[in-house]
Amino acid sequence: MYSGKKRQTTRKGLIMTDETRQIGFIPMSKNGRRHDKRLLDKVDIIRHISPEVTIWADTGFQGIDKQHPNTQIPKRELEKDLYRLNKNKKIK
Repeated sequence: MYSGKKRQTTRKGLIMTDETRQIGFIPMSKNGRRHDKRLLDKVDIIRHISPEVTIWADTGFQGIDKQHPNTQIPKRELEKDLYRLNKNKKIK
């Protein structure tokens, strides 16, 4: 696939590591147009992770908390809210 932003074709892959940054799992890479969550669902690795293990994921994995009870994902900031906050600031 061609990325207009980067002006090149892109590939996307997942890497799972532990707290010491040791690589535990690397599935095959796919074309860059796929969503991160869709790649994770296709690999179906979540069901093999025990519920005691905390999964730290970025915002590209929204919805993973429904599949694994112990998940940490940062909250997504909406651009509209940021625009509204900046618009209401008074410049002196």
